[in-house]
Amino acid sequence: MRRAVVMGGSYAGLFAARVLGYLAEEVVVVEPDAIGEDGLGRRTPQRRQLHALLSMGHRRLERWFPGVTDELVRDGARLGEGEDVRFYVDGRLKAPVPEARMLGATRPFLEARLCRRVELLGNVRFVRAEVTDLALRGGRVAGVVTDDPADDGLRDADLVVDATGRSSRLGEWPGRHGWDEAPSTG
Repeated sequence: MRRAVVMGGSYAGLFAARVLGYLAEEVVVVEPDAIGEDGLGRRTPQRRQLHALLSMGHRRLERWFPGVTDELVRDGARLGEGEDVRFYVDGRLKAPVPEARMLGATRPFLEARLCRRVELLGNVRFVRAEVTDLALRGGRVAGVVTDDPADDGLRDADLVVDATGRSSRLGEWPGRHGWDEAPSTG
């Protein structure tokens, strides 16, 4: 695939860009917020909450970003392993799992480090803009329209990924073009 566009540069968008880096000649992450070196700057309400990556999420993180666990722990993330990791269900302590691992850090902390890793990929670039609509051609999504007057050529893409989370407007955009509204489970 020639170009993939990822709408949103948060945790999900960074993972999508990392994976798509193997599949597309060019990956463009479109993110409206200016993110500082500390990972702050997003309008996301859960920015300051502790985020815990359980074993499966942690394995995926390490798979796509080899060596990142050591980097995160060196920089201040907390790693719990074995009996140090405790799970509660309905207020009751569950039996310990010997191979359990849990990585804890704030979302800005994680995103800043993952963003640096993704920026090092030769075929991924970041565009500071907001996606305002989908570009449609031939009855399919062909790219995105942004608030950037130059539009950076993003009207042409082989794949568009929505990683904008709760602020997604993907449910309303197809209706602008005469398509039926996408079904929602929420």
